[in-house]
Amino acid sequence: MADLIGQVTLLPPDLGGRRTPAYSGYCPDARLPSGPVSFTLRFMCYDALSPGESDAAMIEVAPADSLASIAIGDTYNLVEGTKVIGKVEILENLWKQRQSAASAPSPTPPPAPASLPAYKSLAPVLGVADVEESLAFFRQIGFEVSLDHRADGGKRVWAQLQRNELEIQLQQLPPGPIDPSHRAVRDTMSLFIVTEDIHALHALCAARNLSPSAPVTQFYGMIEFDLHSPDGWRILFAQFAR
Repeated sequence: MADLIGQVTLLPPDLGGRRTPAYSGYCPDARLPSGPVSFTLRFMCYDALSPGESDAAMIEVAPADSLASIAIGDTYNLVEGTKVIGKVEILENLWKQRQSAASAPSPTPPPAPASLPAYKSLAPVLGVADVEESLAFFRQIGFEVSLDHRADGGKRVWAQLQRNELEIQLQQLPPGPIDPSHRAVRDTMSLFIVTEDIHALHALCAARNLSPSAPVTQFYGMIEFDLHSPDGWRILFAQFAR
């Protein structure tokens, strides 16, 4: 059972870090003021974290008696022997939450809502080989960065893009071959975007060398064309035929 959630960043080799990736289940020591403790890291986005990269992780701590002194916002060095190979910033102390819940009186459950609450937004999360390369593509079709996260060294590893009310998130994939399950999602999913002037948009995409398909009027009354991001994600633009 996880005791903490933390943002883990591995140092690159030129700053003294590892030369090989760390896989989920990796157990470095963390240097706490009270002394070193063992942190077992289970990464939340990647199966493996390469030197220089950052990812959130579920963390199991041993011995457990150190958990009472760990607070949200604390930052600790991660070490292998005497060598500092990264750092972790504590985002949540799940152990303290469980202790508080166990000691609190059982609350009276609230009445069931008559209806579901409103949803605020929906944003697809696209796995990409290079966030900066993919960002350059999406800027060509009008999206801009509204939020991002960078690893040590300043390279973006996650970005939220926005245009009007639309949002898309880009998540850096770990290096190496694409997982077959990810490829299956990419090859069967489309981003369906309704626009106001399909022909003007098609002309702009063609002028920017984005290789749009020819506009086609579908049997259900929409004019559509598509194009593909550098990672193969399909963006399908549409407009109701007048």
